[in-house]
Amino acid sequence: MFDFVKQSLFMSLGLASLAKEQIQKMAADISQRAQLTEAQAKEFQQELLRRAEDAKRDLQSEIDQRIDHTLIQLGIIKSSIKHAGESVRDELQGLIDRRIDAALNRLGVARSEEIRAVEARLELLEHRTVGHGV
Repeated sequence: MFDFVKQSLFMSLGLASLAKEQIQKMAADISQRAQLTEAQAKEFQQELLRRAEDAKRDLQSEIDQRIDHTLIQLGIIKSSIKHAGESVRDELQGLIDRRIDAALNRLGVARSEEIRAVEARLELLEHRTVGHGV
């Protein structure tokens, strides 16, 4: 009889919505009414708490899956996926930049900042030579 009541309780209650204290109180009430031994009552309470946690986890997983599915249907990317994509893009861009820099160095191609530095030195030299009447 108790197993039938227990199974009915598990099936009919929304355990995912109950707080731990509510579950413990309900388990104590049912244990008392079913005249369970202390060991049986403790086992029942632990099983009820475990099933409640399982139900909460399953419910959260179902909610997450439905949200993901809906976002995909709407063409919206989750922020965590977007952030991960941006991170990968930044790493790839850094790798490409380093490879290009290495190739330009091997070819002896000057960078724009190096050219600007040479131009500034030339202007300084021209200014000095013009000032000395050369």
